[in-house]
Amino acid sequence: MKIGLTLNWKAKWHKPLLSPESWQALPQGEAYCNVLTHYFAQWTPKILGYQILKVGALSGEIAFDLPLRHQIVLAEKTAHFPTALLNESDSLLQASPLTLPFIEKEMDACLLANTLNFAQDPHQILREAHRVL
Repeated sequence: MKIGLTLNWKAKWHKPLLSPESWQALPQGEAYCNVLTHYFAQWTPKILGYQILKVGALSGEIAFDLPLRHQIVLAEKTAHFPTALLNESDSLLQASPLTLPFIEKEMDACLLANTLNFAQDPHQILREAHRVL
């Protein structure tokens, strides 16, 4: 007897997903954010260029100590974003990650911390990140 199994898996989800507005909204979120911050601390000084784009509120909460670089935090909802995390050289921008409001090849680095996990169309976000890089 032969059993046929058909998988019809798609990356694009048919309904919008609710993205958490902070790491505190996730189980063990603060600890996860701290681990990511410490991990990226060794790599961020090696990034060449001036503009760093952090896509999503979770990416925006990961601290980079880069005083000579412009960090742009892009979030769909900026009302609840803790602006105390921003330096004087940082920018907070409200926009959709599906259509980034930047010209091609404008960014030098892009951080997508858990952004794709909560995205309705993760491939479109990757296409946009690739375009602006």
